[in-house]
Amino acid sequence: VCSYCGNPNLLSERIEGEKTPAMLIPFKIDANKAKEIYRNWCKKGPLTPGEFSRQSTIDKISAIYVPFWLYDYNANAKIRANCTKVRRRRTGNYEYIYTDHFRVYRDVSADYIKLPADASAKMPDDIMDKLEPFNYKDLEEFSMPYLSGYTAEKYNFTNEELAGRVESRVKNYIVQEGRGTINMYASVNVVGCDVKLFKKSAKYVMLPVWMLSLRYKGKDHVFAINGQTGKLVGKRPISKIRCVIAYFLMMAAIFAVCLIGGAILF
Repeated sequence: VCSYCGNPNLLSERIEGEKTPAMLIPFKIDANKAKEIYRNWCKKGPLTPGEFSRQSTIDKISAIYVPFWLYDYNANAKIRANCTKVRRRRTGNYEYIYTDHFRVYRDVSADYIKLPADASAKMPDDIMDKLEPFNYKDLEEFSMPYLSGYTAEKYNFTNEELAGRVESRVKNYIVQEGRGTINMYASVNVVGCDVKLFKKSAKYVMLPVWMLSLRYKGKDHVFAINGQTGKLVGKRPISKIRCVIAYFLMMAAIFAVCLIGGAILF
């Protein structure tokens, strides 16, 4: 059964050759704990449709090893900015304002280690990104017995195909690092930024994820739990019926309070 869409499927290819991961993080969250995490999460959304918290739905949660590429990058950013500092001096009835102008230059280098990008075409990138962070201290050398009892996806995208997506993140990181060192100025106007990236390595790994997919009112809803940390990612839909019921209950409560308050005053 496909852990993403819930439909039956046949895995015709085995994980072998170049499809063999270098490492993986074993599941730390078992099925009972994953169901408990999801059940408690549903309880925090009183307007969530009942279909999402039914036991029959919860029992559909399945474990899957999702393929990721882990990238190591070296980044350098050369930033140029025009900045100002403002000084004030009062003499008698006069206040003098002085504006000092500065040309600021920053040359920042940093290494970014194990940046993940999911390599499965089925998995929603936004949900997979939000499952971060993983603790890479738990990475183990890949061995087939780890997959026993679990579903495992194979990668659909090579590390070259996903590199652009990761590099955009690295560029944002290094620019933020450099920009963060330009402080204590009244104004900062960045006039130039030159970023260079060097990909040091890309490693194919599998990371543990609990998945649940439910179709509700013609729309697919996907929920994912980090199989190592227990972090849950997903968006609760809102039941219109429950909203109406909640509204009338609130109005009834307000009406009751008003009646009791009026009786006391009387």
